[in-house]
Amino acid sequence: MERTAVDLFVDRGFAEVSVDDVSAAAGISQRTFFRYFGSKDDVLLGYRRRLDQRLLEALQARPIDEKPVAALRRAFLDTSHVPPGDREAVLVRARAVASAPALLARSRGEQMGEIDALATELASRMRTGIGDNRARLVAAVMSAAAVTAWDIWVEGTGLDDPATHIAAALDLVERGLGDLDR
Repeated sequence: MERTAVDLFVDRGFAEVSVDDVSAAAGISQRTFFRYFGSKDDVLLGYRRRLDQRLLEALQARPIDEKPVAALRRAFLDTSHVPPGDREAVLVRARAVASAPALLARSRGEQMGEIDALATELASRMRTGIGDNRARLVAAVMSAAAVTAWDIWVEGTGLDDPATHIAAALDLVERGLGDLDR
């Protein structure tokens, strides 16, 4: 059902496809559709939500003595690698989200909401409380860099690994943006 929905979104455009269209194409009832998804948005946003959860779990799984920035960087890279055989499917889904402005805005808003969970984990690694805004700033800046690098991958050919783009973006952040002035 999920693949059928994504194919319809790509073929016709997200806004032009209804839940009835997805249900009919998948050979299921609307009721069955809503057992799996709260809305048609959730068909596309589910992948990103799972990725956000994997990112937090990857950060939590990093060695506790690893420095906070290094741990978050490694978690981003571990969860952004897309094997060559999966890239086309991931790219199709990402482009479907990118082509629907309201859905993209919702996705970005949800991603920003995940920063607090990352910041809480970073604050623990820094041995400070969540009131220490450095953890939140690190989570926000690194997340913004990773999301931007992801967007660059989506806009490109999709032949390479998005982790390569994310690594380059995080390198720039870690070295400091001042490198661009030199």
